[in-house]
Amino acid sequence: MSHVDVPVHLPRHGRATLRLMQAHPSSLDDKDMLVLQETQHRARNLISLVMAIASQSFADRAMDPGTSKFIERLASLDAVVRVGCEAEGEFCPVSMIVGQISRRFQDPERPQFQIKGDIVALPARWAHTLTLVLHELATNAIRHGALRDPKGKVDVTWRGSADVEGHATFDFEWREHVTTPVVPTSRKGFGSRMLRTAIETSRQCTGSLALLPSGLVYKWTLRLSAGDLPIREG
Repeated sequence: MSHVDVPVHLPRHGRATLRLMQAHPSSLDDKDMLVLQETQHRARNLISLVMAIASQSFADRAMDPGTSKFIERLASLDAVVRVGCEAEGEFCPVSMIVGQISRRFQDPERPQFQIKGDIVALPARWAHTLTLVLHELATNAIRHGALRDPKGKVDVTWRGSADVEGHATFDFEWREHVTTPVVPTSRKGFGSRMLRTAIETSRQCTGSLALLPSGLVYKWTLRLSAGDLPIREG
């Protein structure tokens, strides 16, 4: 059993830390594994049900920006849960995560993603974080960045490495290329706050978010023990 500390903001109390306990499948018996799988299945179905109810309830306001954002956030959660449900065991291949998200946003007739990375898997907790990060990056790119530009491109790359002392590092980069220079804005929306939170949520993470004239660049580095970052030679 391990834990994850998540920073939260409580009205009238300010900043606080929510500690989530996480059980690893290797520490569970058959009965517990059955309960875990059923819980994942129900969570996936529940989010799908909420999305359907929301779409029907707000059908007359489908064009409202607030409604659209709400549905998109539910879609982000749905993507996170589905990756967790589709991963086998404790780990999820990074290529599966990136492929799943990019297919949702890419036009097969006009591919804009250039994807390259090591054969590496992330622990489920970090796979969920990466899924949410990718969804936010892609959503932002469609609205304001490279995926809105007919000639725009997005390079998605990652690398896993380990040293002889048993430490492993996962480096991820999202780099957009646009034909029209990007004009920075002082406004910070939900997406940019979430992307920064993903970097700051743990001492194991470092990274940066930069809006360059050539497009947005997001870097995320995760430090784990070698056993928590399976790497296979490609």
